[in-house]
Amino acid sequence: MLPAARLLFTHAAPGDTQEHRRIFGTEVVFGAPHHCAEFPAILLTLPVPNADVGLYPVLQQHAEQLLRQKVGSQAGAGIVAQVAAVIAKNLSQDRARVAQVAQDLNLTPRTLQRKLSDADTSFQQVLDRTRRELAQDYLRQRGLSLAEIAFLLGFQNQSAFNHAFKEWTGVSPGSYRDSLGAA
Repeated sequence: MLPAARLLFTHAAPGDTQEHRRIFGTEVVFGAPHHCAEFPAILLTLPVPNADVGLYPVLQQHAEQLLRQKVGSQAGAGIVAQVAAVIAKNLSQDRARVAQVAQDLNLTPRTLQRKLSDADTSFQQVLDRTRRELAQDYLRQRGLSLAEIAFLLGFQNQSAFNHAFKEWTGVSPGSYRDSLGAA
């Protein structure tokens, strides 16, 4: 295990921080703007001996989606984009529920629903749109099976994903993927 060069925490420092330094074995900073563990950039060049090459496309797709969402939210995106970003982050952990999303946005569920209503949409519509857009992105990744995509989108099983995708697009996920290859 490689130690972090520095750990940052958002909360205030306790009276004595010596125990933190002893436990973590590195510099610990309190009152930071965000939680963070810093590492030397050279660590990114080291090989990972037990890396799962098959997982790479899944992780790459997820990282690219998170980056797109972050850029969108930083560009002054409204409540709908913020909700979509939180939903996308929470889907694979089965945490894309109104209460959880509201909590992540520091809102009450009722306030979240009201703000979405003011934007002429609902939580379910944002959830479905986010799932559809992610599904279409994931289907472009030939290395992802339909079962893996269903899991990433928070569906209980592939059959539920197939049914939802057909409702959204009028075609099955397999047919949609095939049409991408023909295009």
